[in-house]
Amino acid sequence: MANSIARWFANVSIAALAVSAAQAEEAKPVETVVVTGTAASGYRQPQADLGPLGDKSVLDVPYTVQSLSSDFIRNQDIETFPDLAKYIPSLQQQGHPALEFGPPVVRGMLADDTSANTRIDGMNVRGDTTLPIELYDSFEVLTGPSGALYGMSYPAGMVNGVLKHPLDKPFEQLTLGYSSGSLFTAGTDVNGHVDNAHRIGYRATLLYSDGDGYVDNSHRNRKVGGLALGFKPFDSTLIELKANSFYFRQRGFPGGFAYSGAVLLPDAPDPTTTGLGQSFGGIAAQTDIYDAKLTQNLGGSWTLTFGGLHQMSVRDFNQRITNTFTNNLGAYKVGYSTSISQSKVNSNLAYLNGVFETGSVKHEIALGTNGFDLAAFGVKTSSSGTLGTSTLSAPTSFAAPAFVVSGALYKSSHSQEQSLVQVDTLTYQDWSLLLGLSESWLWTKNFNAAGATTSVYKKNAAVSETVGLTYKLRSDMSVYASYGSSIQSGGTAGTAAANAGQALAPYRSEQYEAGYKASLTNIDVTAAVFYVERPYAAIDATDNVYKVVGNQDDWGIELNAKGKLNDELVVFGGITWLDPRLKDLGGTNYAASDGNQVIGVPVWRTNILAEYSPAALSGLTLSLNVHYTGKRPASAENTSWAAGFATVDLGARYRTTLADQPVVLRFGVDNLFDEHYWLSINGNMDGQVGASNTAYLGTPRTFRLSLSVEN
Repeated sequence: MANSIARWFANVSIAALAVSAAQAEEAKPVETVVVTGTAASGYRQPQADLGPLGDKSVLDVPYTVQSLSSDFIRNQDIETFPDLAKYIPSLQQQGHPALEFGPPVVRGMLADDTSANTRIDGMNVRGDTTLPIELYDSFEVLTGPSGALYGMSYPAGMVNGVLKHPLDKPFEQLTLGYSSGSLFTAGTDVNGHVDNAHRIGYRATLLYSDGDGYVDNSHRNRKVGGLALGFKPFDSTLIELKANSFYFRQRGFPGGFAYSGAVLLPDAPDPTTTGLGQSFGGIAAQTDIYDAKLTQNLGGSWTLTFGGLHQMSVRDFNQRITNTFTNNLGAYKVGYSTSISQSKVNSNLAYLNGVFETGSVKHEIALGTNGFDLAAFGVKTSSSGTLGTSTLSAPTSFAAPAFVVSGALYKSSHSQEQSLVQVDTLTYQDWSLLLGLSESWLWTKNFNAAGATTSVYKKNAAVSETVGLTYKLRSDMSVYASYGSSIQSGGTAGTAAANAGQALAPYRSEQYEAGYKASLTNIDVTAAVFYVERPYAAIDATDNVYKVVGNQDDWGIELNAKGKLNDELVVFGGITWLDPRLKDLGGTNYAASDGNQVIGVPVWRTNILAEYSPAALSGLTLSLNVHYTGKRPASAENTSWAAGFATVDLGARYRTTLADQPVVLRFGVDNLFDEHYWLSINGNMDGQVGASNTAYLGTPRTFRLSLSVEN
């Protein structure tokens, strides 16, 4: 550890010399982030927040980065993360233990379900809880292993949500909405400054949604509140403070459908059918996030950034319904369970960024640290039971049982991770070489309900590295090749294993990627080919030992485009081809899956959105979105499959002025042809034969209507 820190401080010293030279120049004003990705620009976002690298031109980094802007989110009426994931073909969400919860899946690789692969404003947050999409200015997805930039993480890239912040132009917006069933929504977004010099800015977002859902006797309630403050005590200093709260509760919607062994997943039923869920059964969640960030220009191109974030999330599954198939004829038993989990995350970052030259070579330096402290809590007492049996042909509604509310919470685990990050991007003429390295320190303890420590895991100076070469064919076009090696924490054997309590060495994942990017006059285009490999650990039934049992190998190709084909037509779309395979599997309960396609991951996935704004009808925009997900294995054995599905969404918005107030009227129909489909398959991606899996239904045809008044 001493050598690692000494090496890191040597790099800091070199940077400090450059900073000293830069301080001879006057410190530059720290600018408020400029909002891009508007419909008028074709939703193009040329810059992305890449953690320690700061805001970087997407064209200049040797990775694939996809972004969804606030304008895109608002125009497509995106509320949930599964809705958002639809528009990025390489991104899915694995429902777990409900569709609204669960970690992302990027390029077929499952992300960490705690805090390693999901961030807000660049800082770690719990990734398997609900997020209110209306609070965000953008979502950015960096695909592939990202450990060299962010420290220990799974090889599923990085998902970063950028919370709304004060903007230079003041505005007020009020929105009223309605969707199928009788779900009503009211929200407001207000931005302004308290002083004429624009030194103190604010941004407030409020939303309340309540009403019946698409199933008889179903109900949904959402409460969203967010406040962002920006202070500029000096031109070179920006202080940002943000706080938001989100409450989510729903009852009566279809439960998950579990199955295992020789039972095959049937065709998806109509989700509006009463009895696939229970009127009293549902889930709830509360998530509160507070974060602060200081950005200080040190002179010239040198900037220092500090940040801290606190997240409290509660997942209430005290009335969760699960339907378990018992045969291949659609029979199932209806079960209920009670459980509550809670997590507290405190995360941090500190980065020094700047530019200096050595001869004719330019260096863009990023030095810093980021990390988190996560405490997870479970309940000492939970309960479950069976309400009765039913069939898909005649679903049954049951009376509510006498639920046993879960007992007191206890700390089930406590994890700390901190990483040192060093990145140097060297540019010579049209060539640039990115060299990145992180060293991570991880400490984890697990506890039982009595408070006793059941296992301890510790790893010092785990190294992740990346190298990427970019060549500018011309100012608006580049080709690149990159390699990344990422470390994730090794698992700990559970009590059922012969080596109970043993912590495995960190797993190392690798990715090779090559691609092409163009940012033309009106449209951005990206293409990439990649290979990702990650190891899996589980209990091998041969010797009952918890160990690495094999790998997941994914080959893939991505094509994406967004922008304007002409003055009237905007396109935003992409297609991903993926070959996700389990390799080198051994053991009596894994070998039969060797070479199989990974459960829940399709070979083909595409989404294409087109918006047409006819010049002859000023203010009117018509939209068409076509989504396709190919068939996916519904079991590790690849004996059961979820059928592929295609959905079509239509929309229209009309911008006009009423009583001197700008008004936007939006109307949309999602899943126009009322396709019935399984949206998510949650199963053991490590290939365990006979494992229990759970499938979640997609939403039926849904109508949406909203009216926004702006000032």
